[in-house]
Amino acid sequence: MKLDNIPDNFIHKFLPKNISPDSKQMILVCGPSCIGKSYFLSRIEQVNQDWNIRWRSVNSTRKLNTKNNVYPNRSAILLGISGLHYQERLKERGKFTHKCTENALNTKLTLYYNEWIEILDKNYIPYIFVQACKDYPVIDKLDFFKLTKCQN
Repeated sequence: MKLDNIPDNFIHKFLPKNISPDSKQMILVCGPSCIGKSYFLSRIEQVNQDWNIRWRSVNSTRKLNTKNNVYPNRSAILLGISGLHYQERLKERGKFTHKCTENALNTKLTLYYNEWIEILDKNYIPYIFVQACKDYPVIDKLDFFKLTKCQN
């Protein structure tokens, strides 16, 4: 889907229930470096003009409660892609080390996302799992963790 071909209702599947365009809300888009947060946000910006929502890209749980990310109503989107695709993106951007085996990357991503879930739960921030491709389907936790595994 090209950036200029986004349906108006694209944004609705990422919003908490019972939210209106006037609701003050912050949505945190969470994921490791190179997962596609910036591209996702560029798509959201095109259809977000009439909503009173702040969107933030956050790649670390340490940044969750910084001054810029504290807001009365927050929710989160955990973005994920296939482990092999993620590995390719890391290589393209020069962030992949050859010491990082598929097993190591699987472990790293599992720990990363579990840390996010733990912190979001601890802070009572609702979240959804989203596959960062095509039309960004919302998926369940089990499918999300299967998706992020490196499997040949």
